[in-house]
Amino acid sequence: MNALQCDLPGPAAAGRAAEGKGSRPMAEPQQMPNALQVARAMTQVLRAKLAVFGAEEIMLTREEAALCLGLAEGVAEGLEQDTQQDQ
Repeated sequence: MNALQCDLPGPAAAGRAAEGKGSRPMAEPQQMPNALQVARAMTQVLRAKLAVFGAEEIMLTREEAALCLGLAEGVAEGLEQDTQQDQ
């Protein structure tokens, strides 16, 4: 598996299954990855794409965009929880 083929459960896996591209069926409920897992996966994806120094633009697949969204949502959720604990 290369850095562009991260096989994490969650929104990206749901998208792969809906498109018939999943490597495993969605029959079993799976735990969503935490923000750290998503951040690590997204780091691998972005590092690989940014390694092509001649590219002026970087295109993200739907799955890669889902990883970005998952990371942003995880960070937002963590910050909201921190804010609630401070009050």
